[in-house]
Amino acid sequence: MRPGGAAIGLCWLCLAPGLAQAAPAQPHAYVVRYMGDVGCEDWLNLPDRTDFPRDAVLNWVLGYLSRAAVARGVDLLAPADQAAITDWMNGYCAGHLRGTVLSGASSLEREMADGRGPRSAGWP
Repeated sequence: MRPGGAAIGLCWLCLAPGLAQAAPAQPHAYVVRYMGDVGCEDWLNLPDRTDFPRDAVLNWVLGYLSRAAVARGVDLLAPADQAAITDWMNGYCAGHLRGTVLSGASSLEREMADGRGPRSAGWP
């Protein structure tokens, strides 16, 4: 390490929080991408595909719902396990073949927030 290299690095670490706070506030715009763009017809065919397993897309849905739960301050996923969510998504996609996994996850979020979402077999 060069003499003084550690001190310079330490100075950057000390300055970084101040620089981040000094930046003007930017409006927040969020875009959901990638697996949420999977079509409902694709969702229904995922169990038969080996190149793009349903578990990967289901994990995306669970992440979407988990983030929605944090944003709402409500444990949306408590009543439903993965099987119940998969069954719900299967039903949604069967009825909305031109929809996307994102549109399904968004509808599922609203239903779960209203207490109308899927329930696991052992849930009261």
